[in-house]
Amino acid sequence: MGKKKDKKQEQLPVSNHALKIKYILDHFNFAKVQETMVALDWKWQHMSDPDDQTMRVPTIERMKQTARHLLYEAATCKERYFATGGFHAQRYEEGDLALQFIVAEYDTCDDSM
Repeated sequence: MGKKKDKKQEQLPVSNHALKIKYILDHFNFAKVQETMVALDWKWQHMSDPDDQTMRVPTIERMKQTARHLLYEAATCKERYFATGGFHAQRYEEGDLALQFIVAEYDTCDDSM
């Protein structure tokens, strides 16, 4: 993934991270993610009705809402990395933001080799 997480980071000015989040959301290929989720039969729980336990591939708008939330958390919280539902958002040491959709990943950080 490249750059490492660092928990010690000052909060970005609102206008700065808001512009970065908007830029990412405007340029990220959510249609490709949705296509991948359909191909893999990757579904999220439907959240508009708490009694509805239906699992379905999320709409692009739902994915954008989730990504926006993750990016906002990464930009403004002490912790710099947030993930859910395949989406991973992080803030690099210099304040740049990144959004990824990860299908599979493996590292040796937690392995006892």
